[in-house]
Amino acid sequence: MTDDADAPPEPAIRRVDDAELTLDGFYDALQSVGRPLATASELARELGTDQPAALDALESLAETGRIDSADVATDPRVWFPSDYKETTDRERAVVFPGRRQIVVDGPSQFTRAQLSQFAHLEDANRESGYVYEVREEDVWSAPYDEFESLRQTMRQALGQRADALEEWVRSQWERARKFRLYSHEDGYTVLAAKSADLMGNVADRELDDGDLRALISDTEAWIADDAVATVKRTLYEAGYPVLDTRHLDTGDDLPIDLDVDLREYQHEWVNRFTEKRSGILVGPPGSGKTVAAMGIMSAIEGETLVLVPGRELAAQWAETILEHTSLTEDAIGEYHGGSKEIRPVTIATYQTAGMDRHRHLFDDRKWGLIIYDEVHHIPSPIHRRSASLQAKSRLGLSATPVRGDDKQKEIYTLIGPPIGTNWTALFDAGYVAEPEVEIRLVPWSDDEARRAYDAAVGHDERKAAAENPAKLPEIEAILREHRGGKALVFVEYIEQGEQIAERLSVPFVSGEMPHARRRKLFDEFRHGGRDVLIVSRVADEGIDLPGAEIAIAASGLGGSRRQGAQRAGRTMRPVGKARMYVLATRASREEEFARSRTRVDGAEAAEDDARGAHHAEDRCQRRERRPADGPRNSMWASWNREKSLPRLVYNYLLVVVARLVPSLRLRSWALRRLGATVGDGVGWGLEATPDVFFPERLTLEDDCIVGYDAVLLCHEYLQDEYRVGEIVVGERAMIGANATVLPGVEIGAGAQVAANSLVTADVPSETISRRTTPSIGVVSTASSGPTTSGSRSCWSAIQAASESTPDW
Repeated sequence: MTDDADAPPEPAIRRVDDAELTLDGFYDALQSVGRPLATASELARELGTDQPAALDALESLAETGRIDSADVATDPRVWFPSDYKETTDRERAVVFPGRRQIVVDGPSQFTRAQLSQFAHLEDANRESGYVYEVREEDVWSAPYDEFESLRQTMRQALGQRADALEEWVRSQWERARKFRLYSHEDGYTVLAAKSADLMGNVADRELDDGDLRALISDTEAWIADDAVATVKRTLYEAGYPVLDTRHLDTGDDLPIDLDVDLREYQHEWVNRFTEKRSGILVGPPGSGKTVAAMGIMSAIEGETLVLVPGRELAAQWAETILEHTSLTEDAIGEYHGGSKEIRPVTIATYQTAGMDRHRHLFDDRKWGLIIYDEVHHIPSPIHRRSASLQAKSRLGLSATPVRGDDKQKEIYTLIGPPIGTNWTALFDAGYVAEPEVEIRLVPWSDDEARRAYDAAVGHDERKAAAENPAKLPEIEAILREHRGGKALVFVEYIEQGEQIAERLSVPFVSGEMPHARRRKLFDEFRHGGRDVLIVSRVADEGIDLPGAEIAIAASGLGGSRRQGAQRAGRTMRPVGKARMYVLATRASREEEFARSRTRVDGAEAAEDDARGAHHAEDRCQRRERRPADGPRNSMWASWNREKSLPRLVYNYLLVVVARLVPSLRLRSWALRRLGATVGDGVGWGLEATPDVFFPERLTLEDDCIVGYDAVLLCHEYLQDEYRVGEIVVGERAMIGANATVLPGVEIGAGAQVAANSLVTADVPSETISRRTTPSIGVVSTASSGPTTSGSRSCWSAIQAASESTPDW
């Protein structure tokens, strides 16, 4: 520490004595003040001069007409940009206190920055309104030490008093400061409450006996070391987030020098994290979260464990750390299926780290920092391990603000609160090149393709539009327009990716490609060896492909807003201009999806489970009903209509592999070869059976479990008709042994289905459905009840289907 540590900070901009005050300098000073208007005294402090000199400079600038002033009854004269009144007139803010929403018409960057301090952008269209929503978590993590400062920001951003909203925000701000964890001088952890009433009526009532080891006073209690995560989560669920001010383990020393200059907002990220030692950096792709994380590593100076979704991202982390820090290769290790190196900085995949036999990874070294990349994809085993890591600094990274009560709860309590920044400000300031999005409507290639689309329904309808052959020449035309530019072409379907790759003579990167080959192709793209890649969902998350100037979405328009944001985000880079082309077949449902999904602000909105408009319908409406032709039942009439006999034989052999081989990896491989969408860490039980006719309609999301001898039917044969529908098993969901799931059913994230159940209705997220009707096995769920479809209720149709469904 030098004597300079106590020196006064440098002025925000050059002294006005040394140079004439410019409009940019005036804006810089206002930014430092934190308001769109300020007094001469306030500006003098920021300009590094005295009040008379500042006043002279302000009056000189006012003569140019660029700034103005006004006398205020409760203050001396204030100075503001001349367009301030015009801006405030244009920025009409409408507050809906009941919904805690704010709609602003054409907000300036300054207003958006203020709103982002206490609200999150829910939806936007730059040609109309911005919709902000204020959640409890937004208020809990607002960067203010005093409520008055937060209220002042709210009033400036809204241009009005919103008493009802202010009162609610005050109550939430105060709730977030009712409980605090701190380290006692004797080394144990103490939970401190604001009052004895809170300790007795909230903490003592909500927490288990084993969590509170002993009361120290009416407002303080000794917390068991292994109960810290439980205490934080339990009080969070009760509506009282806990401030964590403990002294955390620093781990073994690891000095790190960073050889890249951080941007201003990255410095803010680093400072806010090092102050609290836990939290999640939320920023768009290309904003430099990885570099900021390395800045945090340099500030912590402790050995670091980095957890990532996949091998490619692990290799990318290792290369980036080597490139931008003083660390050498012998200090960096990778820990996954292809390598097992535990070093001062170790980068491991979630899948490997979550296995019981690798739990020593968390204990073999004294980690000072745990980094969770793509934190919204943390699997359940890592959640459980994180509960025992509460004494270490924890950093999450995400380009997707976390939504969903359970996921939010897990991440907020086990890792930390969000540390965000104003996304739009990053675009406006040029830190991230926001892609220009252009929809190109493509006609059908011929009448036969159009007739096939008209005859198709559901999944087949979407696939027909997505794989429209006319998109191939359009992709070629776009690439010719940007000859020499670096382009990514995104596809949803394997067959389409292979066709485009063959037509363009470029590689197609999919989940079926070996890791080594994938890594080689991504490296070639990064370093200029390749200009074009065709990619499936494997590039949707985390993979950094800098310099990608063109993104072409050839299919996948029914996907989530998060997926669209990630794909657009591949071109969000701090250099040059970027463009995203969305190809949609004209006069199809793709056109509707394209128009609703191409707003870049979707990256800032909810991580919802939207998979297209068809998922908003109930099971009865999702299923496709097809009549049986001929005198016999639909099984005789229709079994070979949809698929050729060779294809069915091929499917059957793969189903046998998926049911009987002992390796989970081989089971997942077989399911993918069948055409099913299979996430990471899926547990497919022994003798569990996927649909043999329509396996491509099956989606198994990350870390879900399908139990022994369960059957997932994407079809059902009845007497007079047969029905086809998709099945979605959500992330971390569990299906018990011998359960049968019928077509059209969605099982939400974290839901549990009891053994021996017949699942005939959607199972909401984080609920447990039990077999309540033994005779027919109809599952009772927490859904809102039966929905009518025409003159017949859906519930009646479900019961009829249950009674007549054969044991196929």
